[in-house]
Amino acid sequence: AYGTHKFVSDTLQTALKCFLLFCCWKLGRTNTVPAAKLTSFLFYANYVNESSNEVGDQWAKVQAAIGASTNVFDLIRRVPAVRDP
Repeated sequence: AYGTHKFVSDTLQTALKCFLLFCCWKLGRTNTVPAAKLTSFLFYANYVNESSNEVGDQWAKVQAAIGASTNVFDLIRRVPAVRDP
């Protein structure tokens, strides 16, 4: 499940980057928006895009930690097969 999520997330992120680059290229060719503002926008969009992708990765790590803690508590609660005499 995580591999599928990562693949879809990275594919969408790359598609969004390509779309933004194309739109900024079109705006830059027509001189609608100055190049400095387009560059700033691209850096900001990349920052937001990467950060939102990392949120999903961190959430997956939190879910894995919760699963691991459940296993640890199950081990703590079990009754040992060999007891002290």
